[in-house]
Amino acid sequence: MATAETYQFEAQHDKVLSLVINSLYSEKDIFLRELISNASDAIAKAKYLSLTESQYQRSDEHKVVVKIDPTARQMILSDTGIGMSKDDLIANLGTIARSGTHDFLKDISATPATELKDLIGQFGVGFYSIFMVADSVEVISRRADSEEAWKFSSEGKGSFSISPVTDILPAPGTTIIANMKDDEYLHPYRVRHIVEKYSSFAGTSIYLEHEERQPSAEGETENADRKEWVTELLNETKPLWLMNKSNIEQEQYQKFYQELSKDFREPLSWVHAKIEGQSDYTYLLYFPQEVPFMMWNQEKPKGVKLYVKHIFITDDTSLLLPRYLSFMSGVVDFADLPLNVSRELLQEHKVIERTKTALTKKVLSHLSDLAQSEPEKYTTFWKNFGQIFKLFPAEDYQSNDDILPLLRFTSTHSGQQSWTSLDEYVERMSDEQEAIYYITASTWDAAMHSPHMDYFRKNGIEVLLLTDRVDESLMNFLGNYKEKPLKSITRADLTDKKDQKAEGEEDKKETHDPESVCGRLEEELKGKVKSVRYSERLVESPCCLVVDHAMTLHMQRLLKEAGQEMPETLPILEINRDHKMIQDLESLQKEDFSKWSHFVFSLALLAEGGQLSDPASFSKIVSSLLNSVGLQDSSL
Repeated sequence: MATAETYQFEAQHDKVLSLVINSLYSEKDIFLRELISNASDAIAKAKYLSLTESQYQRSDEHKVVVKIDPTARQMILSDTGIGMSKDDLIANLGTIARSGTHDFLKDISATPATELKDLIGQFGVGFYSIFMVADSVEVISRRADSEEAWKFSSEGKGSFSISPVTDILPAPGTTIIANMKDDEYLHPYRVRHIVEKYSSFAGTSIYLEHEERQPSAEGETENADRKEWVTELLNETKPLWLMNKSNIEQEQYQKFYQELSKDFREPLSWVHAKIEGQSDYTYLLYFPQEVPFMMWNQEKPKGVKLYVKHIFITDDTSLLLPRYLSFMSGVVDFADLPLNVSRELLQEHKVIERTKTALTKKVLSHLSDLAQSEPEKYTTFWKNFGQIFKLFPAEDYQSNDDILPLLRFTSTHSGQQSWTSLDEYVERMSDEQEAIYYITASTWDAAMHSPHMDYFRKNGIEVLLLTDRVDESLMNFLGNYKEKPLKSITRADLTDKKDQKAEGEEDKKETHDPESVCGRLEEELKGKVKSVRYSERLVESPCCLVVDHAMTLHMQRLLKEAGQEMPETLPILEINRDHKMIQDLESLQKEDFSKWSHFVFSLALLAEGGQLSDPASFSKIVSSLLNSVGLQDSSL
């Protein structure tokens, strides 16, 4: 038996090795991805050299085999790749952060073959990730142009040994025998899960060998413990997204979506393309039918997976799409992309930023096409994702021209079950109308029956009815559309003189007269309202609250519900001088006037969807008023 030669890792490399084992990777599962990626690289080298140089032996079937043996507590990973000589083992495994793949690519003077585009080992540290889960490792390797085989052995603690293999000459390739620390990774389901997540499209066949309990044979007792070794294929070597679109059936797209997203429904639509330029990549992005179940429970959405050369890197959707498109699912596969040493984070973000911009533009363009050619599909999209889509101002205000035509709202014209776009609203505006009007409320009914709607209903002016929590922020952000200002009908400065008649001078005088109804109400409601005035917007309703250049009452309420402290901003009480209840206030004495004043204010507050500060007192006032006027009184 030949004596093994012992070597020390190069100076300081024991510290680097400790860093790799203990700090470099965020998840231990990644060790298997790294080993499979290295094996896939070795197979790609073997394919290339077997075509260009006759001394390299060809394999009938290139593959990676992962064998798990819980009894021996070993994981054995074999490949049919190029293999390594003694010098290769010392250079590639004995020198941490030296990459054989990197040197191989550098040494090739001609343009690499297509297979070589899939080589991803650029740092030479992936092998050492095995020591996160293994106490010791043996690597048996034979180069495809050699009749010698060598064994590398190490416990990852500063030294390694190299010895010749003198018994049975193995086939060309490399076998890694890992003596595992425990049996955590010696279960078939665990290996399947890791391969499916990280290496399902590695470009070479990946097999799993394991023992499986067999049914009792005839004549055996039911408890006979009979096991056999079985082999199963774990992956597809040709990803769907790399296939020519013309060769893919619709059913294949749908099936891949269901496998990718774990959504049993068919996708609403999808976009698939290959991009060549500064960065080469292929993308296949799906629009789901409904909001993914786990989407709201994730700090970071995980619907779009980033691959580099078919090897999974991350599922952080925010790297590739803005948050308002975080409901998307799919894959983006780069032909090359700068990665950090552990292949977990990107070294530079310019490529990703450009890609994110391009993908966003493509998705928005596809939505625009849907809105034009398949309006029913777009309506389905908007019903389910419109509320998320409206979050775009937070991070993508630059895409306004692409996004704004895609927005949809209900309105007094469309009704509750239909939608209208801003373009359609503008087309319906009369020549005299100067603004796009909207109202925000907690429900559609509350918006439709708001007292602020009186004037607009009477004059046939369309109003957008907005009920999503994000709507008010969205409208404040937009400001205007196609040179038409967006105006909330609950604001006090609603002074479109072409739409509303000017206040008379007499009204202004009475408003400021302390002896008038307005003056008396203002005195009685001091601390609750900023002022009281006659309204030009009310027709059937007795009163309403408006704000003067501040955020609307609805917005103030939403912010308070979210726990934000709000400065004290008092509303303006507007009253309808033609309403009988307001007219009857003029003749009331102080005590009754006080009760009715607070009743009018509470009535206006409730109509805004506000919350009474003292519901019990309001109940007493209502009871007292009912007792004094009787249930048959027409003024009620």
